[in-house]
Amino acid sequence: MKYKIELILVLLMSFVYIFAMDVNEGIILLLSKDYAQKIFFAQDDSEISKVFSCIAYGVRYMENLAWIDKDRFYDSLEELKREELPEEIIIGLDVLETAISTSTVGALALLEESAESSVAAAIALRLYKIDWTETRDPNSGKAMLRIAETLQKKYPEAYLPYEAIFLFHSSSVFGDKSEFLRYRDVVLGMIDESDEFSAILQALIKGEYYLGLYEELLEDYRKLTDPGDETKFYAAMAEFETGSQGTAEILLKDTNLSSLPSKMASKGFEVLGKIAENEGNTDSAIYYFKRAIKFNGKNRDALVHLGFLYMNSDLEEHDTLARYYFEMSGMEDYDPEVAEALNVLRKRLVLRIIFYQVLPLIAAVVLGLILVEYIYIKRRKKQEEEALRK
Repeated sequence: MKYKIELILVLLMSFVYIFAMDVNEGIILLLSKDYAQKIFFAQDDSEISKVFSCIAYGVRYMENLAWIDKDRFYDSLEELKREELPEEIIIGLDVLETAISTSTVGALALLEESAESSVAAAIALRLYKIDWTETRDPNSGKAMLRIAETLQKKYPEAYLPYEAIFLFHSSSVFGDKSEFLRYRDVVLGMIDESDEFSAILQALIKGEYYLGLYEELLEDYRKLTDPGDETKFYAAMAEFETGSQGTAEILLKDTNLSSLPSKMASKGFEVLGKIAENEGNTDSAIYYFKRAIKFNGKNRDALVHLGFLYMNSDLEEHDTLARYYFEMSGMEDYDPEVAEALNVLRKRLVLRIIFYQVLPLIAAVVLGLILVEYIYIKRRKKQEEEALRK
């Protein structure tokens, strides 16, 4: 019986050892789209698994600055047996700990001394991406691209390197459209039905939207089986820009615009407003343009469209509302049509004040003077008659 128990324990330990997370698997998970969720889901009792859970907490803290993630990072860090870990993991942990405790700049300086550590490179890629997204620092962008290209060669099916490459080449003045298209060919050459490939394709579509590659965007969009709201938004914008307003309207109404970043949501409602306006549906157009302004009060296109809609309507207080939205847009000095519209509205306002306020007041004053004069003359005549009688 004793030997059977020992045999079972040996088998269990062997099973854990065989299926435990290794460093390479951890890096692939760290480079995935939903890295934290996937790392926590794959967690086992191995030290490597605990390391990547610790890293996931640290990286997530750098992204959202949630103190609970910072506390969990340090708690996990204390529990690790650092003396048993590979050197490349220790370097990666040092980079992340430095970023959290002191500064991102200091952490990335460590990376320059440890270029061979793929763990540190994966962490640094996420840190550079955070910094570049927030600051648009060219140095961060170029470093992000350099690391992304290196990791893409090592892990050709991982999500994050492609996202960083497409992001840089589509939204940076240093980006290269030809390089973007080259990596697009690489992605389209991948035969994969996984969620990770779908995420890479959606990152590609986002880049195509910012580069104005609408035909390519729609071609790639049709390859997706379950696009998210953000990707549907990009497809709708591409349909609208290529003249397919009906399809754009269907896609936008099927998108939860309120769940998107405020400027994107505002743009989506603005396009719905333009479609309704083109169809002659003034009430719907006004509704959608107001929704656009609710999400982004500086959406000048929506403000200008609302101004013209009210100016040309027979709604109550239409001139006042039109003037308000035109002035809110701040486009008077830049758009001749807005300047002309405001000029017309202000003339209408002056005429309205003259006809409805000034003229009635003048008439009342004149009538008052006439009445006073009449009373005065009548009284004086009566006084004269009294004087003659006496």
